[in-house]
Amino acid sequence: ALDLFDTVEMLEVVLEENIVSRNIPRSFQNVIISFACVSFILSLLQLMQVKTHDGEWIYVNCVFLGLRLALLIEYGKDASIFIAKTVS
Repeated sequence: ALDLFDTVEMLEVVLEENIVSRNIPRSFQNVIISFACVSFILSLLQLMQVKTHDGEWIYVNCVFLGLRLALLIEYGKDASIFIAKTVS
């Protein structure tokens, strides 16, 4: 369930960019959207009780961690409380 909230928060960064520009490149926004879609699909499979490999979640969480760090360092976007979830 936390993965869904985490994904929505990542998408919020893209939506906020349309209102308050932080000069986040469109390609970076597309990467966020792409991995959010992957996360939604994995969450849906998990809710349907389809077996997924733990490695898939680790990969998505590591990418989200990298995206959050890039947002913090390069664009001054605050890291969320979900960064702790991503690391654990």
